[in-house]
Amino acid sequence: MLRRPLRLVLSLIGLALVVLFVWPQLFGLSRTNPFAYLVVSHGASAAVALVAMVVVLVIGMIARRSRGTRRVTRSLALWFLVFAVVSAGVVAQRGWRSTTTTPHTAHITVFSWNTMGAKATPAVIAKLALAAHANVVALPETNYGAGKKIAELMAAAGTPMRMLHAQFDPVYYAHSTVLLISPTLGNYRLKTDIGSTSSSPSLVAIADGKPTIIAAHAISPEAVSLGAWRKDLTWLAGRCSQPNVIMAGDFNASLDNLSGLGPAPMGNCGDAALKMGAGAVGTWPSSLPTLMGTQIDHVFYSAEWQASAFSVLTSQPSSASDHRPITATLVPVAN
Repeated sequence: MLRRPLRLVLSLIGLALVVLFVWPQLFGLSRTNPFAYLVVSHGASAAVALVAMVVVLVIGMIARRSRGTRRVTRSLALWFLVFAVVSAGVVAQRGWRSTTTTPHTAHITVFSWNTMGAKATPAVIAKLALAAHANVVALPETNYGAGKKIAELMAAAGTPMRMLHAQFDPVYYAHSTVLLISPTLGNYRLKTDIGSTSSSPSLVAIADGKPTIIAAHAISPEAVSLGAWRKDLTWLAGRCSQPNVIMAGDFNASLDNLSGLGPAPMGNCGDAALKMGAGAVGTWPSSLPTLMGTQIDHVFYSAEWQASAFSVLTSQPSSASDHRPITATLVPVAN
């Protein structure tokens, strides 16, 4: 008589665990340990669950003389399958196909790449930014000298850029950020009275009557820096509480990690990748296939803008950076 209630209880526990591990933001846990790491890649989670399912089924076959073991392995295999299907469903809902950038009479094309210090050379960065027809270039982990060289190369190719830069450490490149903006977009200057992110600088650029443009870099969520990571994301989400904002860079956070910071994917800002059906295309690490990686590099925008294209560049060698570059085209809502 007790078997049926026990099976019901175990089924409910299994369902709760699937929901908890696939969608921890439902319980407000997506920025806590260990759930902050478990939701970085639903594609990888689905693959691991399928492998685990096969393993437990094999164990059940080996122990075929033990009815108890077979029941346990079949039950575990079923829940691993459910987990894999739900994770794959999240991937399908967010999308895994990039869209090409399309010309527009009034647009802002953002190119963003965490260049991993000196790993990506100025020549490679400039070449990719020019190929994207970018008029905004956000470059976390790029120092002043590299930024200046990139601007020079782009100007020599007929695309002059105004360079803005900040650094927390003149030696360690990861603590520097460069933001390049075309002068055709306005006379941009840094706004320095509102703080920044904790370990690596995020640049806030303003110009009269123009959108605020932000090059973002949040600290990575390691065990010792989870608190600082959460503060960085909260600060960045706060920038999206303002009107007319475009923000791009390395957030060290998936869409799941950002949940709860506002009504939109990032505070009040929409996500270009999600809007264009590419929200599950991994940008890190570049050594893994995009479906197995996690999208922690984003382009966000306020309600005055809408995304018309988004792509993750996969042609550059992984040795150039552990991140993949991204490109997004935004157009005014009025258009």
